[in-house]
Amino acid sequence: MTPPDAKAQITADFCEMVRLLRQIDPPERHRWEVDPLALHWNRGDAIASVAHGAPIKLRLHPRSDDSPAQLRVELRLFWRIASGPEAETEGAPLRAVLRAEHGRQIGHQATSLLDASQLQLAGDAPAMLYARAAPHLDRALARYRAFEARRFSRD
Repeated sequence: MTPPDAKAQITADFCEMVRLLRQIDPPERHRWEVDPLALHWNRGDAIASVAHGAPIKLRLHPRSDDSPAQLRVELRLFWRIASGPEAETEGAPLRAVLRAEHGRQIGHQATSLLDASQLQLAGDAPAMLYARAAPHLDRALARYRAFEARRFSRD
């Protein structure tokens, strides 16, 4: 099971990242979503539950994978839980994978709004990770809004 201090740190980091991301205004009909079981779906064990990351998503509501107006953003958080001497040398304790796509999902892929299909970020705390993710999110949202403006100007 998860040591209590690691579980508390995971919970605090996750909640802080959700708070920071919700400061970003989503496009119309989109909202930030968090799975209420993200941190304890695996028998209540936070480390086991986040082994493959804990996602925070921005999606069209109501969801429609067939909508050309759909924006999908996912920031998936990962924690490096270490103790002893290796804890000092392993790098940033908090990592994330960022994806941002728009349009219809064809073969589980849509058009990426990032310069890569996904970005890997790292930081010592949620605020640092957010500071690294925010410019990419701003650029992705600007690209999405430009795409939507062009789409409607053609109609």
